[in-house]
Amino acid sequence: MKQTQQVKAETRQAILAQAATMLRERGIANTSVADIMKAANLTHGGFYRHFESKDALVAEVTKGIFKSIVDEFETRSAVDIGSEVVRQYMEIYLSKDHVVTPSVGCPIPTLGLEVSRLSDEVRTSFGQGIEQVITQIADRLPEPRSTAVMRARQLLACLVGTLVIARATHSEKVADEALAACRELFASSASFDK
Repeated sequence: MKQTQQVKAETRQAILAQAATMLRERGIANTSVADIMKAANLTHGGFYRHFESKDALVAEVTKGIFKSIVDEFETRSAVDIGSEVVRQYMEIYLSKDHVVTPSVGCPIPTLGLEVSRLSDEVRTSFGQGIEQVITQIADRLPEPRSTAVMRARQLLACLVGTLVIARATHSEKVADEALAACRELFASSASFDK
């Protein structure tokens, strides 16, 4: 019995891992349950033993992705001071690697618009994840709490919008200029002074 539960848990994790990669890479509408199950070397029919629906899967996947972002903030905070952790997050977010590899990056630029059209379950999960990232940023800014939260929202909005622009253009020059403009906007900010 224990082995069966363990196998089921491992199978569920394999589905979640494949879904996390594929959803960020392709988007929700362009990723079918059959695609995810095939990538996990499982049959399509087995999906419903693990999830009630695709929306339930998307909600759980987004929780996991945002948890990994929060974990990364906490890991980096064990080594660096708060504003430096935020600066590192910005640099990674605005890197060319993040632009060209959405499958391992932040889910907001890829999935945000699609999530707005899905069930309350998915929207709630996604919205909570966004708030967790904002909290992680705000907790590391050297400003009064209300100002830090506002600045964290501004920063995340700029990062997401910049990444959308950089991914949408076929011009490397335009992408590079967008990334540089966002970096410059926050480089002179007192929030990021050491």
